[in-house]
Amino acid sequence: MKTIKLLILGLFCSLQMYAQKGVNQFAIQGGYEAFPHLNKASGGNMGIEFKHYFDKRLFFVSNFHAGINNGDIDISYYQNGDLRDINLSNTQRDYMLGIGIGADVFQKNCHKIYVQSTVGLGSSTIRKDDFDMSSKTVDTVEENYVRYALSVSAGYDYRLTEWMAIGINYTGYQIGHSFDFKHSCNIKLSLLF
Repeated sequence: MKTIKLLILGLFCSLQMYAQKGVNQFAIQGGYEAFPHLNKASGGNMGIEFKHYFDKRLFFVSNFHAGINNGDIDISYYQNGDLRDINLSNTQRDYMLGIGIGADVFQKNCHKIYVQSTVGLGSSTIRKDDFDMSSKTVDTVEENYVRYALSVSAGYDYRLTEWMAIGINYTGYQIGHSFDFKHSCNIKLSLLF
């Protein structure tokens, strides 16, 4: 056990000695996310991301993503000659934790364009109202699952200072085997160290 602790400490110390200025990037991001199978398709997302560069272009990435959708739709129907209104609601919460690799495909001065992909574990909770026209009833369907998750991203970063960058990215997420691909457009703020 003592040998394992010393080995881990040695690896950590060598990583700290190897780290150079600008080799790591920590980002906070958020923006719009599309939820294609809900009454209201638009939602929001936020997340954090850590990158460690192996060389000038290739990097390791780990990320956490949270997608949130609360939507309502009002529908009207006739029952016995009277016009009736009903509100159908839906909610969805997606969480993903992933690791992967990426590469800067273009670098010039303060500009950087990159692509990256991660694989990991995702959790999704969906609650959706469905209206049955024949019986005039609202059925609520709820689904919870934890499955594998994938993400792919393409983005642009602009370096403001030696230690700060801003950027935008387009990211697609897939949680589980059902085709429920979601995509998001984000802005992000990064610290470089």
